[in-house]
Amino acid sequence: MNVVLEHTDKLNAVLKLHFTQDDYATEYEKKLKKVQKQVALRGFRPGKAPMGLLKKMYGPSAMQEVMNEKISSELHNYITNEKLELVGSPISNSAQKQYDFQIDTDFEFIFDIALKPSIDIKFDSSLSLPFRTVKIDETEVENFIANQRKRFSENKDAEVIENDDNIFRGTVAELNSEGNVAENAIVNENVLLSLKYFNDDETRQKLIGAKKDDIFVINPKITFENAADRANILGVKKEDVENITSDFSLQITEIQKFVEAELNEDFFQKVYGEEVTTLEQYHEKVREAIRKDFEIGAGYLMVQDFKKQVEEEYPIELPEEFFKRYLLQINENTTIEQIDNEFDDIRKNLKWRYVKDEIVKQHNISIEKAEVVQKVKQLMLAQFGITTEFPELNRYVENMLKDEDQFNRYYNVMEEEKIMLALKDNVTLNFVETSKEEFDALLYPKYEHDDDHEYDHDHEHDHDHDHVHDHDHEHDYEHEHYHEHKHHHHAENINDSDIIDVEVIEETQDTEHNK
Repeated sequence: MNVVLEHTDKLNAVLKLHFTQDDYATEYEKKLKKVQKQVALRGFRPGKAPMGLLKKMYGPSAMQEVMNEKISSELHNYITNEKLELVGSPISNSAQKQYDFQIDTDFEFIFDIALKPSIDIKFDSSLSLPFRTVKIDETEVENFIANQRKRFSENKDAEVIENDDNIFRGTVAELNSEGNVAENAIVNENVLLSLKYFNDDETRQKLIGAKKDDIFVINPKITFENAADRANILGVKKEDVENITSDFSLQITEIQKFVEAELNEDFFQKVYGEEVTTLEQYHEKVREAIRKDFEIGAGYLMVQDFKKQVEEEYPIELPEEFFKRYLLQINENTTIEQIDNEFDDIRKNLKWRYVKDEIVKQHNISIEKAEVVQKVKQLMLAQFGITTEFPELNRYVENMLKDEDQFNRYYNVMEEEKIMLALKDNVTLNFVETSKEEFDALLYPKYEHDDDHEYDHDHEHDHDHDHVHDHDHEHDYEHEHYHEHKHHHHAENINDSDIIDVEVIEETQDTEHNK
């Protein structure tokens, strides 16, 4: 067995694998013996078919399987042992000879490979980046507290239905043409309702001021436009609900309203733990939370500024022609014209991926599974607006992370966080005081209108030394954390390519990277 690496330029090379009969004979014989045990040929007892006949009938397919296994193994071993950092995976060379596995005994397989570009950037104090600061005023504190009080609001009994904030329960019963409960009427008790789901303004107005035991006549077909909602309210199957056009009585049986949490010790401890018992301590925790939120947003903006700086100031060569061929190979039903049309975004994201890899390398960033679990817990608690864990949390997180896609997503969140912190802790920060309005104007459009999302064509080979994610989810950490009183769900706004199907290799690459 002989492997030869021939560089064609600093980013492209050819790998030649040469096999003689001695390199594969043992595996080939084992493969044929396995076939011998499995096949049943007429005229021969099971497992006793002559080897010569088996070679004639099954030799070529057995040889092909053996060579495929040898090629995969030798490529992996060579790339790993030589510590080659590749762009994409090896691609068969256009000059590859076609072999007859029945006749040929010596084989040479030729692969084109591309090497990652070197990144000549030192991520230390020699690099200067802007870092925005925001003065926290009382309005910000008040808004934050108001949002927390709403999050911890409770349902309490109410006398009347006042507005959309009320929820109420009732019994609906089908009426006949005389306005009485029909024979064999549809009746559904204890139905949960809210005026916000009533599409009929006339009926909404009738119910405002309603009290317990009041009875109204409604027509579900008019009042609830959504068929699924209507079926749920009437207690029937969705496929049957369109045929129900009669009026119904609605008797109110219970009324409740949302009551915001009071600023007391019980509330403080629900939000921030048992050590917080006074209003002063609670206010300090709130200010600390707001400061952290602003720092996270500022860290995100710092990284985005650096991305632009990389694009404008650091020329990074890429093996573009190779990568276009690679994309064609892994994405079915894709043309070179489609790839060319998208390649500006592909190029930009490849460059940034390799810069991030270099940050990881220079600062020895690593991520353990326990860190991912803890990060998910933090995000879940932030979503609920609390800081203390509850009994069901561990089970919920454990079950969620059994999904490999979910685990990879939060692994990437952790990587983004650590890259941001590595830059923040090691480069020179130029602090820029920014108003709240200007800060939000810079940050929020990134979520809602930015076309500069990770385009995620930085697909790398599926070897153990791979350091690439297909979906970086660049903003996940920030959108999960920034400003507890804001809700910008970036995951819903990621614009994956409409053309290039990245699913082909996502599973392998994220799995290998996250081992």
